[in-house]
This record gives sequence, C-alpha cells and structure tokens, in this order.
Amino acid sequence: MSRYSCLRESTLRTRLQRRGCVLHVHSDSITVADRAAVLPSSGRDHFAVFTPYFRRWLETPVRTVIRPPTALVVPPVRSEPLPVFADLCAEPTSPALAVGGETTGRKLLRDWVAGPIGDYASTNELAMGRGDRYRHPPQSGSQSDPAGRTL
Repeated sequence: MSRYSCLRESTLRTRLQRRGCVLHVHSDSITVADRAAVLPSSGRDHFAVFTPYFRRWLETPVRTVIRPPTALVVPPVRSEPLPVFADLCAEPTSPALAVGGETTGRKLLRDWVAGPIGDYASTNELAMGRGDRYRHPPQSGSQSDPAGRTL
C-alpha cells in the first residue's frame, strides 16, 4: 500500500469519525495481494531495496478473481431538474466542439489503433489525431529542434 493510500485511508477515517461513522478496512478489497504478504520479515514496514521486494512479490499468491455482479441497482436520488441547454446558452455551440463520452473515446481509439499507430515503426512518429504528430527525439543522442531537424 503506497504512502498516498495510507494517507488517504487515514484522512477518510478522520473525516468519517467527525460524522460519527466508522471506516471498516479489510485485506480483501481492491489489491492483488494482502499488503502484509509483501512486507519484509525484518518487521519494517517497507523494503529498502527493490530486488528483495520484487522477489517477495513474485512468491506471493494472488487473489482469486471474483465474478462481477450481474446487475447494479442504483437507488433513486431526488434532485432539482437539470436545465435545458437553451437556458444555459443563448448562442449556438461551436461547430468545432468535440463530442465527448466513452463511445466517442472508444471510436477514436479504434481509429487510431487501426491507422496511424501502424506507421510508427517506419516513421518514428506517433499520430496524436486530427493531423497532429509527435516526433520522438533522434536515438543517436543528438538533439533536434521542434521541426525535427538534427542540430
């Protein structure tokens, strides 16, 4: 468990206590292995060197993956009605406004994987989409300017 995770858990516990709630944590949550299983046998709370940690990690059995639920029930939530777009903005939207959402993101990823990424081996460039390209610096150790010319 990272230092950030420990701090987040401590902060959450403190905030819940202020509201009279208790935070229950258990080892069978979202980690691959129990944190205690990869601690050093010296009693310290971390490894000082990576290799022993890595070996311990490789020796640790991982949890069995459980099946996802067949359905998630969302409880009803009362709220104010959402405003209509026309009430928020009197002008029409920009014709260049990108459409967002998971469906659009997945389509953009499929298009990118099926097309521009295939050129990487021959061009050493990653197409970022819509004509933008990113050129990796030369591998020989020489420097290049923004246009990709070797200095």
